[in-house]
Formats: sequence, C-alpha cells, structure tokens
Amino acid sequence: MIDIYKAGQYYLDIGWSVIPILPKTKTPAIKWSEYWDRYPTSEEVKQWLDNGWHLAVVTGDISGVCVVDDDRVKHKLNEWGFTSPLIAKTQSGGKHYYFKYNRELHSHSNANIRVDLKAWHSYCLLPPFNNREWVTRPSKENIDKLSPLPDEIARLISSDIKKDADGNHPPLVMSDFISIPDGKRNDALHKIACSVFSKYKKEEGIQILLGINQTYSPPLTQSEFNYQVQKAFDFIQSKKTANDENYEKPEKLQDVINKRLEEKSLEINCPKTGLPTLDKMTKGFVPKHTYLMSGETNVGKTSLACTFAVNVAKQGKRVLYLALEPDTNVVEYIASIVKDKRFDELDPLVDYDFGDLPIDIYRKKAIRTPEKLLKYIEQGERYDLIIIDHIGYFVSDKQNTYQEQSNLMKLLPEIADLKKSSILAIAHLRKPPANAKTRIPTMNDVSGSAAFKQDATDVWMVYKQPNVDDATGTTFLNTGYLIVGKSKSGYSGPINIIFGNMKAGIREPEEFE
Repeated sequence: MIDIYKAGQYYLDIGWSVIPILPKTKTPAIKWSEYWDRYPTSEEVKQWLDNGWHLAVVTGDISGVCVVDDDRVKHKLNEWGFTSPLIAKTQSGGKHYYFKYNRELHSHSNANIRVDLKAWHSYCLLPPFNNREWVTRPSKENIDKLSPLPDEIARLISSDIKKDADGNHPPLVMSDFISIPDGKRNDALHKIACSVFSKYKKEEGIQILLGINQTYSPPLTQSEFNYQVQKAFDFIQSKKTANDENYEKPEKLQDVINKRLEEKSLEINCPKTGLPTLDKMTKGFVPKHTYLMSGETNVGKTSLACTFAVNVAKQGKRVLYLALEPDTNVVEYIASIVKDKRFDELDPLVDYDFGDLPIDIYRKKAIRTPEKLLKYIEQGERYDLIIIDHIGYFVSDKQNTYQEQSNLMKLLPEIADLKKSSILAIAHLRKPPANAKTRIPTMNDVSGSAAFKQDATDVWMVYKQPNVDDATGTTFLNTGYLIVGKSKSGYSGPINIIFGNMKAGIREPEEFE
C-alpha cells in the first residue's frame, strides 16, 4: 500500500505546491488561493491527510507544470494520442499529460473533444487518491525533461472559445511568430508586439515577447528588442489615444487595496535572510521583489550573498546561484559557511559534503550573455531566491557600461514577478575619483544607479571599516555595516555586521553575545 504521507512530502520535495481536496469530489477542502504564491508546509500537508483529505497539484507557475486531461475514454472515444515524460492514469481510464508551464496559459474545458487544460490558477488531483496512479512516476529527471505545451495543443483545446459579450478575444496563439530566422525577426516581433499590446498591459506583454524573442535564430540583441517593443507599444498607445473609449480606465480604490493585500500576503512565510535585524526591517526575501546589493571591491559581497544562499537553503527553500564572478570558487564560500571554517582549514574530501542543501549553480561558462541569463531564469524551474553574482559581468561595451546594466536591471523585476521569486543582483560601485578616501557608499554610488534606484524594490550597501593603521588603505577590519538604502516592505537604515576572520560567514554582533 502506498504511504500517502510519504507521497505528500515527495510532492513538496520535487517543488510542487499542493492543496487538499474533499474525498469523492474535486472540490478544494479550504480556500486555496494563497497556494498560488506559496508552498504549503509539511505540517499543513500532514494535517490535511490526517483529516482524510486528498491532494492535488496547483498548476501554473508556482509548480511549473500544466496538465492536459484527456478524458475521451470515459466517453467511449479513442485517446487523442498526446505524449509526455510524465503521465498519470485516472480511475475512469483517462490520462493526465504533464507539460512545462513556461508562459501564461489559462485553463479551459473543451466539451466538444473531451480534452481539458489545467493551467494558471487551477489544480489536478494526484495519485494515489481516487485510484489514480502514475504511468510514469514524477522525478526531478523527468520533470526537467518536460517540454512546454505546444501551441498546436493549446490551439486545439481552446478552439471552441468565442468572443465574450464585450468582444474580448481568446488568448493569443503565437505559433506563426516563433522560430523566425535572421532577416525577418524585426518585422515579426513588431507585428506580434502590436497585437500583444492591444490586449495586454505593457509589463505582461513584455514577458510574452521575451519568450518569443528567445525562439529567434539568433535572438534580437537587447537594444534591438527594446527598440521594436517600445515602437510597437507607442504605436498602440497612439491608436488608443485617438479613440476615447479605448483609454485605459483608472483602477478602483478597492482593486488597488486588493493588490496591496496580495503583496502583503507574500511577506508572510517568505524566506528569511538569517540576519535578525535585516529580517525585521525588510521581512526577508519577499517573492516578486528585486534586491540590489553593492559595495567596494573586496568588502565581502560574495561572502554575504553566499551567507544568504545557505541561510535560505537551510529553511528548505530553493536557491539558484549564478556564480558569474566566483565561478567554482563559490564552493569554498559555501563550505566555509556550512562548516564554519577558515578557507585555509577546509578539507575538500570532507568539507565539500553539504548534504541535500537545495542550491543549484550556474557557472560563467553556461551564461555568456544577458540574453541567456534572462532565458534560463525565465524558462527554468522556479526558485525562492535567485542570486546574480554579479550583474556587471556581462558588460561588453565599456562606453555603455551603465546603459547595459540598466537594460538588464529593468527586466529582472518583470521576471521576478512572473516566477514569483526573489532576485538578488550584485553590482559594483562607480569608480571613485583619484586619491579619494574610503567612503561609506550610498545608492548614488552604484554603477547604473538611476535605473537601479527606480527598478529595484530594495537596495543594500555593504561597508567594511578600513584599517586606519594601514597606510596603504588596502586592508579592512572585520566590522562594518549592511546599509538598507531602500526597502519596499520595511524601512531603511544601517545594520551592524561582523565579517568572518578568513571565513565567508557574516553575522550580526548580537549573535556572539
């Protein structure tokens, strides 16, 4: 007999959000909207199972899957013939085919062909409940092999959707605008961008267009992409201005209140940084927030970033570390923190064993361009915290350093919102004037700061106190500050921190008392 408690924990371990379902029904046992944005705890799942409830996976971006439900056998029809590395069989003989959820897809039931799609803000009952069983059991390996839902299948299932009473169209089918070769990309992107912006808000539209651009061979550069997108957006806005009835109406106060309540709900149970004062000030790493951290060279930005990565991972949250500058050396930082050892004391045969710490790493060889970074984050798995160390790694044109970093930084909040992840990007400071003394940095000192101050939800500065007895000005003490210059969920100010002596770990002074 299958152990349902182990099954419930297994679904959490592979990164799925689940909800309770009343037995012999398909009805959620609780109000479940909060699980669109957060994973249930092991304790919650155990309580649901103790109540005799069943479990369903929440489809959409939080679990990273959507499900095609072929129920034709139940109606004495032949199976349609879908394929997927992950398939479940229902009690009636129907099948659930799992696909990667990589773009906005809305759920739809097609009564004509008896095939349904469970996608954004929907759910699907899981084996072993109601006599469901896996044809192929989910694992990290076959989940990673899931392909996005082909446009043809999306078109098939949504084919019976008609315009509503207001004349709104069904979701766009963009198969005619993907995989465009060089020479036709600009025109294709402009055409589809005009169509997208006529139906979607700018932020939502850009997310769709980013995915389309990544199918081009090769993709448009960031500057070309920005130009075509802005030109299309301006064109559609000019058409709307010409017709008063197409003006976008202001939002109702209650709608804004609801949006703010949704944002506040994300602050509950979000991953903690591990620095008590910082968590009190900023609530921790809040989903959909973009954090910018900067400081002088060699003051400990990577050490602090790795401290955050380990602290978040120890909470059972998933971390993606883009080690663009430290590369493989990131292992030494993690080992020093986990084992609480000096760098020169580490024994690779012993101290590189981190157990099941849920940290995945991209090395610099895998991500050579900003376009690849955006593609991998946007189309990859969902992580609770994504760390980019550092954002200036991609600067290729020294004359346009600030603009290149600003362009990349403008897109990160949109991806954080799409993936419901926290993104921490490390940036360098502007070079100080010649012979300038060591400074306590402010947001105005960050390279590309105008864009960062505007686009990042939170800005943190790392300051390490200089050794005044060192005439060369090249050494530091082990004390300093993490300065919160901007916080959307809290308040700003300095936090005393202590840097490890030849160690990577960073803590607050009171932790030693």
